[in-house]
Amino acid sequence: INMKIITALAQRPAVGQTICGDAVAIYEGKPYIVAIADGLGHGAGASEASQAFCQFVGEHKDLPLDNLMSRATKAIASTRGAAAAILSIDQETNKLSFVGIGNIELRAIGHFNSSCPAICLPGIVGRSLRRVKVFTDEFFPGDTLILFSDGISTRFELQDFKRKSAEEIANTLMSERGKDHDDATCLVLQCFDSAGE
Repeated sequence: INMKIITALAQRPAVGQTICGDAVAIYEGKPYIVAIADGLGHGAGASEASQAFCQFVGEHKDLPLDNLMSRATKAIASTRGAAAAILSIDQETNKLSFVGIGNIELRAIGHFNSSCPAICLPGIVGRSLRRVKVFTDEFFPGDTLILFSDGISTRFELQDFKRKSAEEIANTLMSERGKDHDDATCLVLQCFDSAGE
C-alpha cells in the first residue's frame, strides 16, 4: 500500500499565558514519527520541558520506542518534566507503535478494535519511570488518529468525526472541548492511499 499521511494541528496556550507549554514535532522519515509533550505547569518552564522532549526524539528517532522514551526521560531530567508520547508509523508495513507517559490521549477511528488502541502509563517524563510499554496496531487508508493533551476534554463522541477532515477534527475539538485554564494541543493524522492520486 502506498500510504500518504495528512496531519492537522490545533494548539493554544492557557488563558492569560503567551507561551504554550505543549509541543509537537513531526519527523516525516521512515518510519514516520510524531512526538507530543505537555510540560508540567504553564509558560516558559513548561515549554522548555516539552520542546526538549520533542528535540531529543528527533535526534534519536532510530531507537526502539521503549528505549527512546527511557532515554528521553534522562535527557530532560533538568527540566520540569512532561507528559509525553511518541507515535511511530511504518509506511511499508502499516505498523503503528505508540508509547506514552502521563496525560496524553490517543483516539482512533477506522478499522481499530478499540477507539482507544493505546494508553499512556502513569508517570512524568523527566523523573524516574517505573514502566514503559509500547502498544502496537496498524494504520490503514481511511483511518484517523487523534492525539491530544489534557487541555482537551475526553468527553466527545468519535462517531461525530467519522466523515470529517483532519483540520475539521482538530479545530472542532479545540473550539468545543478545549479547556481555557490549560494549554491545549490536538494533532490529527489521517491515512490515505497515495496510489489513488
